[in-house]
Amino acid sequence: MDKFQFYVESVGLFPLVTSAVLGLIAVIFTPARLRLPLAIVLLFVTTPVGRFLDLGGLRNAAKLLTFPAFLLVGLAAVIDSRPRASLSPLVTAHIILALLAFLFVVTVNNVGTAMLLRTQWLVLVLAAIAVARTVRTEADLRLVLISIWAGSSIAMLLAASNIVLNPDTALRRVGRFEPWGAPSNHIGVTFSLSISLSAYLLFLAKSNLQRLVLVGILGIGLGCALLTGSRSTVATVVIACLPMLFEARKRIGLLALGGGVATVGVLFVVRQFANTRLDRFTDFQSSRGEIALQYLDEVIAERPILGLLETQGAPLLVADEVGKTTHNAYLEAMYLGGIVYALPLILLCLVTLYAAFRVWLARKQSPQPLTYAFLAFFTGTFYAHGFANGAIFYPTYSWAFSQVLMSSVVLSAWMRMGKTGYAFEPEAYSYAPHAYDEYGYDA
Repeated sequence: MDKFQFYVESVGLFPLVTSAVLGLIAVIFTPARLRLPLAIVLLFVTTPVGRFLDLGGLRNAAKLLTFPAFLLVGLAAVIDSRPRASLSPLVTAHIILALLAFLFVVTVNNVGTAMLLRTQWLVLVLAAIAVARTVRTEADLRLVLISIWAGSSIAMLLAASNIVLNPDTALRRVGRFEPWGAPSNHIGVTFSLSISLSAYLLFLAKSNLQRLVLVGILGIGLGCALLTGSRSTVATVVIACLPMLFEARKRIGLLALGGGVATVGVLFVVRQFANTRLDRFTDFQSSRGEIALQYLDEVIAERPILGLLETQGAPLLVADEVGKTTHNAYLEAMYLGGIVYALPLILLCLVTLYAAFRVWLARKQSPQPLTYAFLAFFTGTFYAHGFANGAIFYPTYSWAFSQVLMSSVVLSAWMRMGKTGYAFEPEAYSYAPHAYDEYGYDA
């Protein structure tokens, strides 16, 4: 029985259809101002919670809602009544590549699962691009980032609750934090989103209460990230937070407050356990280089042009010759579709990185240069993480949704800079008063 059949039979076709219908009703009757933010929050909660194996019914509900959540985000973005942002033609490359990927999985041994994953990736891409069309101004961008922060932080706090409610099961795999049974490398990206966005929003906070909440979440998130023993997770946090570290030099008081409270949070989380794997952060030995070479020599070299399309009955994700995943998004693309698929995908990543660099150079045109700087480094984080994990191209991760969304935003910002000189439209706020009635619904 493949995963698609197992998923439908274990969850049930009726609950799947019912959840989609209820989600549609919720979107229709939710005030327009809240539709997209709440849909994004739901997405960033359900995708990580669906990995909490020990939570039983809650985990099943989250898995049930994951695919509908992508649909709801896309629908909420499409029916949003605000004026649309102009998108770069390069953004369509995400859609073309998502469609092209279907071709390479028609000969694999688990076609049902493969087609399900390709379909969900296409929906993810379309939803992310639809959200990118709502980002016309910096205020729109901050609203999206706040929504991502809220969803990721809720999921992070739920993960951290394992330490308080059932500490005996929190550390697994020789002392690595795997909250409620979620693999550390899988849940780590959620911690990274929560931490980096908390750090960014901390510099925009208007009140001491907001600052205390943000540094508290920041401290707990850092503690959880360290307990995972995941070097790639900590690396993404460091890269994404570099703009805030430079900004902190100008705001010593905020640095002292944030550093003090965050340190307390980290110590509170980490000191709950004695047998942690913090030593991994000073030990850079890894077998991933050997695995990558093995894939290049024994798998990709045998079918370099069309990848899985040159095989018959090959596994979708793990080559029989190696027996392990590549732990590398770009090698996974080569495994899937060879040069025909991986080359344009990698070129799109490189162009996105260049666009992010151009946005960073234009940061002085904004009243809040930190937003431009953070957007550039945040975008680069995804592609750096791709060298250690394939999550940026895997359709069950909100991390992958964020990658496509940020790519679409920076590519479009770069295009607008060439046309108007501005990365974002210089408006006070794109939630135009005439777009909604007094209750927040469409006027």
